[in-house]
Amino acid sequence: TGTPVHLEKSRNFHAGGETITLSDPGGRVILSESISSPNYILETAGLCKGLYFVQIRNNQGKIQLSDKLVLQ
Repeated sequence: TGTPVHLEKSRNFHAGGETITLSDPGGRVILSESISSPNYILETAGLCKGLYFVQIRNNQGKIQLSDKLVLQ
C-alpha cells in the first residue's frame, strides 16, 4: 500500500474548479480529476515506485502548481 500525499490549496487557488494531473516521465497521464475542497489527498496505492509529475490547473487551464513527486 502506498502512502497518501496530502495537498493543501493556498490562498492563491480559487474556491473550486481546479484539476490535478499526475503523469509519468513519458508524459502518460496516470490520473486526472477535479479538486473541489481545500485539501486533497492523492492516493498512491497501486502506483509503482518512481518519478511522477504533478500539475494543478485552475478552471481556466492556467497552471497553478507544477512539481515532481518521487515515490519510494
